[in-house]
Amino acid sequence: MRISVIEGDGVGPEVTKSALEVLKVAASKFGLSVDIKYVEAGGDNAVRKYGEALPSRYWQVMEGSDAILKGGPVGESAGEVVVKLRRGGFDLYANIRPSRNYPGVKAVRDGVDLVIVRENTEDVYIRLSTCSITTRQ
Repeated sequence: MRISVIEGDGVGPEVTKSALEVLKVAASKFGLSVDIKYVEAGGDNAVRKYGEALPSRYWQVMEGSDAILKGGPVGESAGEVVVKLRRGGFDLYANIRPSRNYPGVKAVRDGVDLVIVRENTEDVYIRLSTCSITTRQ
């Protein structure tokens, strides 16, 4: 399995390090081979070094990967990184976020088993303004 890793800025490197530790344990347990390729992106690294938030030199690396792990925020250049990944390169139009209660874990509400499908390529991701709806219970 080939994985491109974007550490990101801020807490990104710390989060990525932990995620990769978990990934390596899981890969070992299930007998998977994991090849990690780091991709420099974001304001703290790539913009200063290459003059662009998601350097074109890394597209071939990401296209040849089975997955991309983006570990954290990419600073002020988030739009240039995230939007390029979602719209320009890989058509990542939906973010699937399951949420449920687990036995023994205290929660605000019981019996939650929910899947949120969040659209990732329109609205604020292309910098258009829309109205929002707020509901009260």
